[in-house]
Amino acid sequence: ALKLIREQEITLVISDVVMPVLDGISLTRSLRSDESLSHVSVLLVTGVMSEHELLELTGEACGISVLTKPFNADKLSEKVIGLLGRAPPGPGETEV
Repeated sequence: ALKLIREQEITLVISDVVMPVLDGISLTRSLRSDESLSHVSVLLVTGVMSEHELLELTGEACGISVLTKPFNADKLSEKVIGLLGRAPPGPGETEV
């Protein structure tokens, strides 16, 4: 994940907290410790921890948001738009 983020122009990472190799908390810490990746926003998805617990573990770093399971597409869109600061392009629209 970190290699891909470094190689691409990625501005938002959506990650589950629980993953087999690199969990979402460790991924977030790695992003925040690398100055060249500090601009990347992070949306952590969890069904095992509260938003408060996660923000404490990640240091409440800028550009981090939490979405607790279960959630719907509207809630996901709201979080993504909040992190990116703009709505994504709609069908047939081109991102500028």
